[in-house]
Amino acid sequence: MQVPPLQPQRSIKTADMPLEQISANPNIPKAQKLEAACRAFEAILLRQILGAAQKPVISSSFSNESATASIYRDLATEQMADGIARSGQFGVARSFLEQLKEKKGSSSAPSGTTPASKMTAATPTATEPKPSHGAVDLKAHGNER
Repeated sequence: MQVPPLQPQRSIKTADMPLEQISANPNIPKAQKLEAACRAFEAILLRQILGAAQKPVISSSFSNESATASIYRDLATEQMADGIARSGQFGVARSFLEQLKEKKGSSSAPSGTTPASKMTAATPTATEPKPSHGAVDLKAHGNER
């Protein structure tokens, strides 16, 4: 009896899987699960943005406000948002993932502190007072007077 050789485990494509299946699958690494969650968040955000962009500013008798048109518009918006999120071109999921990875990497630092390597020029120091509410920090915007 011949036994076929074991095939190396192929990576699972999570782009087309529902988030519930991804989170329940023990064969998917945590990094891929985190990427999928960030993509799902980006898709939800895009749905909100695209949905708001499609609402008419001024109502008119020429705009189609029927239930059928509304359902079609919602389905089209959902597919467009999912497609943009899947492509990765919008970039929110990528930046969110990078921030989560940085947060995970800096979890050894005490809470409330920022490593010196992460500080930017716009970060106020102890000798520089923070601007009060309503005031604009001109140094942070590169407009020093």
